[in-house]
Order: sequence, then C-alpha cells, then structure tokens
Amino acid sequence: MTFDIQAAVAAAAEKSADMNVAQKGGGGEYVPPAEGFTRLRFVAYVELGKTETEYQGQKKVVDEVQLVFELSGPRHEPKVLESGEKIPHRMTITVTKSLNEKAQFYKLFKMMNYDNSAKIMAQLLGKDFTGKVYHKKFKRKDGTEGIAAQLKNPDTGVFDIRPPFVEDSETGEPKRVNVAPAITPLKLFLWDMPSKDMWASIFIDGQYEERKNDKGEVIAPARSKNRWQERIKAALNFKGSPIANLLEGAVEVGTDNPKEVAAKAKGKSAAAATAQGESSANAGAAPAASATASAAPAEDAEPPFDVDGDDPLAQV
Repeated sequence: MTFDIQAAVAAAAEKSADMNVAQKGGGGEYVPPAEGFTRLRFVAYVELGKTETEYQGQKKVVDEVQLVFELSGPRHEPKVLESGEKIPHRMTITVTKSLNEKAQFYKLFKMMNYDNSAKIMAQLLGKDFTGKVYHKKFKRKDGTEGIAAQLKNPDTGVFDIRPPFVEDSETGEPKRVNVAPAITPLKLFLWDMPSKDMWASIFIDGQYEERKNDKGEVIAPARSKNRWQERIKAALNFKGSPIANLLEGAVEVGTDNPKEVAAKAKGKSAAAATAQGESSANAGAAPAASATASAAPAEDAEPPFDVDGDDPLAQV
C-alpha cells in the first residue's frame, strides 16, 4: 500500500491545534551550500518526540521536530551524476515544537503560512519559499575548522525563510520567484497520528562510513543513516506512544485520538500480562519476557545535519 501523504495531512489538520493561534505564557568531503539568496522547497516534516536539552545550565524536556528544505537557483544547482541522477542541496532545521507566541517554531510557521492557507505545518509540505544561507565556522572533534551552513541569521537568531516573492526592479511590485520543483520525495511523520505506511516511508537504508583525519585517526565512527526512526525510538515519550503501540501490534491501524491508542494498548498489554501469568503458573514458572525493546543508539555530539553534511534524505 502506498502511503497517502495528503490524506494524512488532512486528517491531522482536522484534529490538531491551529498553529496560527499562539499559546500564551544535516558521502565524501562535505561542501556547504553557497552563502546568499536561495530558493527553497519544503520537502520533509518529521516530529521526533520529546528529548532533554540544556540551555544556560538549565535542563528542559522539549518536543523536537525537523524541517528539511531543498535548495535551488543559480547558486544552488543540483549535482548531476554520470547516470543523470540529480542530487539537490538540502538543509535541515531542528527546532522545538511550541506554539508559544515567542517560540521559533510558531514564528517560523506564521512566516511560512504567509497566505493563511494552512492550519498545521504539515499542510505546507511541497510549498515554495525563498531564504538566505549563512556560513559559520566551527571546530570539529579533531580540532580542525569546518564551515556550517544554516538558514538562521546569526545576528538576529531568526530563521531567514520568506515568501517566494522579490520586488520587481522596474515596477516595485512583488514578483513571484520561480522555485524549482522538488527532486526529493516529500517525507512526513506525525507523532500523534502515525500509520505503518508513514513509519515505513521515513526509513533510510545504509550507513555513513567512518571518517578519518590525515593521521588515520577516526574522527567520526560509522553510523546508521536511519536517523529519523532511531531518534523517534530514542525519544523520552516513545514508550506507550501511538507509534510504539502501532509497532508492537497493540492496535491494527492508526487512530485520530492518541488517548484511544494508549487506552487500547494498555488494555491489550494488561490482558496479555494476565494470560502470561496464568500460563506461567500452570507451566511451573516459565521465564518472563523482556519488558523493554532494544534501546535506539544515543545521539552523538556531532553538529546537526545542516552543519556536518549528514543529510537524512541523502539516500532517498
């Protein structure tokens, strides 16, 4: 069965909070995209679940999401392989999902939803924008200097993503920019409304090879490219989540109400535990099953995708 991304987005929009309403209170040597004006296509929106962060010495649990943008235009033409396959530049934004009026996510959504056509971020998938690429130097683990490419203005701290218009030099009127169609297939994962097809659609096969410095020392170990699924499984709220229950077979299909998923899963788990206990008693103390699944690998200390060149969609 082919995953129907538009149906999933429509269903989520029907049941989700309106993001227009504020709540009070990234193979081979990585070459970053060129600095300057760029044309953007929004190609992936993935909700990763809760993770613990630290800011100014204070730890905090936040909901993390990633947005991936495909770049195009004269300064960001895709790489063309000998086979004719085109590999576009892509940049990933990792941000806390919050509708607080001061939150970066809320401000980013309001800017991207410039025509008020969307209720949730996922409804903007596939849409065109403009922006600006900024370069920033950073130190690698081996002490060498690298260049980070980012869509956030380092002076203001605001993501530089704008509507797809520029001012016409002759008339002064807004003129729509021609943003290239997406090369990358659109990707989506919604934490509260997953399906098995949605989960399968974000799987990425293969691994990044280890990287060594001039001395032959390993500066980055080999690791899986399937980072979205791994990060979701490593989320603090993965256990008992709709996707965990779905993968464990607690429910047959996704549901519009995550509370119903958890209730069904709890009921089935309790029934299974009771049945197992009775079976163990009758059989004379059979060995107990493991209570937890294998933990996903923890995140390393590497810079984000848009800094170190690890592209979550590189093999899609």
